[in-house]
Amino acid sequence: MPTGPTHFARRGSALLTAVMLTVAASAWLGARRPAPATPKPRHYFTREWRPAMGGPAGLHYVGANVCLTCHTTYGTELGAGMGHASDRPVRATILRRHPRLRVTLDHDTYQVTRTPSGRYRYSVRRGRQRVAVLLSWAFGLGAAGQTYVYRRHGGYYESRVSFFNQPRGLDMTMGYGPRPPDTLWHALGRRLPPDEAKACFVCHTTGSYLGGKFRPQRATSGVRCEECHGPGSAHVAAMRAHDFAGGFHIFNPGNLNANDLVNFCGSCHRTTMTVLAMGVTGPLDVRFQPYRLTLSECWNPTDSRIACLACHNPHKPLVTQPAAYDHACLACHVVKGEKMTAALRKTHPGPACPVATHDCVTCHMPKVHLPGSHDLFTDHDIRIVRPGAPYPG
Repeated sequence: MPTGPTHFARRGSALLTAVMLTVAASAWLGARRPAPATPKPRHYFTREWRPAMGGPAGLHYVGANVCLTCHTTYGTELGAGMGHASDRPVRATILRRHPRLRVTLDHDTYQVTRTPSGRYRYSVRRGRQRVAVLLSWAFGLGAAGQTYVYRRHGGYYESRVSFFNQPRGLDMTMGYGPRPPDTLWHALGRRLPPDEAKACFVCHTTGSYLGGKFRPQRATSGVRCEECHGPGSAHVAAMRAHDFAGGFHIFNPGNLNANDLVNFCGSCHRTTMTVLAMGVTGPLDVRFQPYRLTLSECWNPTDSRIACLACHNPHKPLVTQPAAYDHACLACHVVKGEKMTAALRKTHPGPACPVATHDCVTCHMPKVHLPGSHDLFTDHDIRIVRPGAPYPG
C-alpha cells in the first residue's frame, strides 16, 4: 500500500470533498424535515461517579422513606451500620446514654452536657474562664468513638475532644498535637477548612452536596440510600411512569469491578492516591481499608472476589465474627486436604492454608492498634503474618 506524501494528499482531498458533500446533504435534509428530538441520556451516572461529586444539577434527593416504598427489605437496616455515620446530637445514642461527659486535659476541663431543652452544650474551662457552644452534629458510628461538630462565625468547627468507647469517655480527638492551645476558643476546637468540612459531611451525611454546591443545612443524618446510589428523583419518576427506555437513572456500585469499587468506597475510606498525598505512613494508615487492600499479594483489580462487597454488605451492620468471612477466602483458596485438579485450579488459584481451615482473618488480617483511637483496626493488607514482623506500609 502506498504511504508517500502524494498518497496522503490525495486521501486528504477526497476526504475533504466527502465531508463537504455530507454537510451539504445534511443541511438540505434538515431544511425539509424537523430535527429529531435529543435522545435522553441512558444513565445520569458513569462508573467514575463518586458521592463526593454530588448529583448532577436538576436532580434532587427524595429521602430514604421514598426508596423504601419499593425496596422494603432494607427498612430495618437503615437504623444500623452506615445509617448512623452521623446524627443530630439530640438523637445520638452515645450522648443520650451519657448526658454528662467530663475530662480534664492539662489545665483545661471539657464538658458535654444536656440542657433542659434537650440540646447538648460543649464547653471548656480554664481557671475562672469558660467558653461554650451548642453542638450541631455528632460524627461517627460510635463503634470506636464519636467526634462533635459545632457552628461558629459562619463556619464549622471540630471538637478538640471526642468520645471513645475505651475508656468510655472523652479524650483528645485524633490529629491534635500535645501542645496546649493558647486561647480557650482554640482549646474548644479548630475551624474546618471548606474542603475538609465538605468531605466530612459528604462521607457522614446524605444530601449535603448537589449540583456543585455544598449545602450542609439540607443534610440528612447518616449515610442513606442516595449517598451511594445518587439522588433518586429521576429514578423515582422513571419507575412511577414505567419508563425504562432511558435506563433506571440510578447508580449501583455493585456493578463496578474490583478496582472501580475500591476507588468508589475509597472516596471516603481513602484510596491509594489520597493516602500518598496525605503522607500518612505506619500504623496510622491501617484505618484506610481500600488502600490497605490494594497492598495485598492477592489483590486483583479485575476480580470481584477480592472487592469490598465480597466481604461487606453496606446495608447491614459490620459483622465481627471471624468465621463469617471464611466463605470469601474460600472463594479463591482451596480447603486443606482437598484434591487439586486442573478444573479447580482455574477457579481457585489460591493454595490451601497449611495451618487452619477456618477463622482465616484472625491470622491473615491482624488487628492493629491505631494510635490515638483507643481501638484496634483490622488490617486489610491480606498476607502471611510472621511473628515479630514490623507493620508493612
